[in-house]
Amino acid sequence: MKEYTFDRDWITYVPEYDGNRLENDPVTVEIKALTVGEQRAMSKGVIAKRTKGGGFQTNAAENNMRLVRSHVRNIRNLRVNGADITTIEELEDTPLTELLGEIEEAVTDISVLNEGDIKNFKPQSDGSAGRTSGTAATVTNQDSN
Repeated sequence: MKEYTFDRDWITYVPEYDGNRLENDPVTVEIKALTVGEQRAMSKGVIAKRTKGGGFQTNAAENNMRLVRSHVRNIRNLRVNGADITTIEELEDTPLTELLGEIEEAVTDISVLNEGDIKNFKPQSDGSAGRTSGTAATVTNQDSN
């Protein structure tokens, strides 16, 4: 399986869209998690308006996409009608709304693990984690004496 880069803030994401993950040279996009403050800002800027039919219309999707744009870069291996798509703004001008939604969801999903949660997934340097084997229900510690 191909290795993808990870730098401190940016993660290379491989969308599942249309069997992309099974391709030899899949579409990739670099994404960065939203901070807690940015996530709060997304919900604070939402305005709801009553429509003629008695329902409501909000600007939530526009607010989310505006913030997500700054957390997506370097789209690779994506061509639409013969044109290379390399930025989120270019992707927004295509009919690939499902792919765009998946990328937006990926940014939101990795943001849940941001702000302290990701550190729990880093290797323990003091050796206290030990090596384990087995399933989640039957984990055994191999370092016990």
